Amino acid sequence: MNFYDFFSYLKQALYLPEEIELKWIPTENCKYRGYVTKDSKTIFIFDKNEEEAKKTLIHESIELLIVRLAQCIVNPEIARNNKELYNLKEAVVEVIRQLITEEEVIKKGSMNEIIRLLKEAGRDDLIE
Repeated sequence: MNFYDFFSYLKQALYLPEEIELKWIPTENCKYRGYVTKDSKTIFIFDKNEEEAKKTLIHESIELLIVRLAQCIVNPEIARNNKELYNLKEAVVEVIRQLITEEEVIKKGSMNEIIRLLKEAGRDDLIE
């Protein structure tokens, strides 16, 4: 799938505003793999490899979603209304929910339970 088409799907999946722009500038030895402009309107990606660029784009898009939510919480005037703030919060929750599978919950929960039991038994030496 074309990188820019992938971004269109990603915006839909993450409930990002349609006006968010993507600038892919494949660059050798760049200090950053990607970043979001301070006005949160453009995502820049510098990876040359398209698969790596997609991973960076996902990272930057999730970061953008979280930063937008944090800005609205800290400064409610940024959100045009309470419904916008609510929708943004719900988008963040839904994205995170989609990333967490039942298998991962069971695996992580059981691992943490084993660690807790080992600590209670005084066997911290068995925990990496």
